[in-house]
Amino acid sequence: MKTHYLFLFLFLFLLGCSVQKELAFTEEDANYTNKTDSKVRSVRFRYLGEGNRVEFNFRDPVSGGGLTIDENSLILQCKNFGRWSGNRLSFDQPTFPFQFYIRYKILVHSGTSTESRHCEFDLTINKPGSWRVEVNH
Repeated sequence: MKTHYLFLFLFLFLLGCSVQKELAFTEEDANYTNKTDSKVRSVRFRYLGEGNRVEFNFRDPVSGGGLTIDENSLILQCKNFGRWSGNRLSFDQPTFPFQFYIRYKILVHSGTSTESRHCEFDLTINKPGSWRVEVNH
């Protein structure tokens, strides 16, 4: 019986350690501005705490999943070097304040047609640490 309690305690302890908390931040810590005619619905910030990383996740306007970014239309301005992986863009060891501007088109496939949507925003993150940024179209 004691063994069962030990395993239960260990499981709950490990589960509690693995939970990632969303820490508080203010608009002065991180904010964004949508540009004219941009089809970006929202940019959601999550401050993860210690570390030094900024990761963007671009979400599909219909399913909430991945999307296709037209690479021929991509303009990215940032003083840090980023790495693309699928629909994620990550910056390891960025300098703060982190200033970022992006303009691109997404291709939305519905049935037999493909629609192109203009997306453009700039953002600033002043608070050092690790951040996850979700871009919803």
